[in-house]
Amino acid sequence: SESPLYPLLAFASMASASSYAEPGVPRALRLSSSSSSPITPALRLILVRHGQSTNNVLMEELEGKRKSDSISLEEGRERWFSERSDDPPLSQRGEVEAEMLASRLYPELEGERVSLLCSPMKRALQTAKPLVDKFGGSCLVHPDFHESGGIYGRAVAGVCGPGKALTKQEIEEQFGYDTSLLPEGEWDRRAGREEESEVPKRARRAADWVLSLQLKEEAASRDPVMLIVMHADFIDHLIKALFILVVAPLFSPLSTFPLLPLPPFLLPLVLFPSPPRLPAQCV
Repeated sequence: SESPLYPLLAFASMASASSYAEPGVPRALRLSSSSSSPITPALRLILVRHGQSTNNVLMEELEGKRKSDSISLEEGRERWFSERSDDPPLSQRGEVEAEMLASRLYPELEGERVSLLCSPMKRALQTAKPLVDKFGGSCLVHPDFHESGGIYGRAVAGVCGPGKALTKQEIEEQFGYDTSLLPEGEWDRRAGREEESEVPKRARRAADWVLSLQLKEEAASRDPVMLIVMHADFIDHLIKALFILVVAPLFSPLSTFPLLPLPPFLLPLVLFPSPPRLPAQCV
């Protein structure tokens, strides 16, 4: 049988809204009000899920026991909240997956202008390390790229308490990443788990940042590549937010593209409906 490669890749190719400002005019000849250059580079976005974490190992064990009815729901929940780590590191398998990911992506992106970014959670920071070693430069840590729920501790009477997050200084010392966007002290100082209703709002804020004019202006004349290491659930939320900002307006009743073909942004959803898989001996 085959086992899935934990870090999941989602690819998107997005042009800024200004590149659609003059339909029917060749892209290189279009005028852009947001840049001094008449050509607005397309942003290629690669979203990467972190490698297997120690919490993933525990989760898989408990889910397996629940499916076989060897533990009750209450027993499973008690073990999860008592044994899970607030900010889990990669497992041994996860460390191997991170190295494999970097080895796979580097030959494909060598020579490209690649910006590396990641979540401030430990498992994402560790997954990004082999990528930084391969591509050189640094990795920008963004506080909005963390997993849904954030850092939280053990639940008492059904209420999750505060957890222990890495501090800005600890991330700098342990990884040497760019922490300029993080607050001083622990990056997540909530009193408990992030509310579910807050996750889509954070995803929209992250999507706005990814597509911001500042990033467009800093891009080189070649199409830039942004590679972000984050988390499975938040990747789903971010893709939805990007869809709303980039793709959905093109299909609105007021759109000038009533017969627009399938945007490149949607291709991975059609061509790659399931995660990439590698032979079991490779993971």
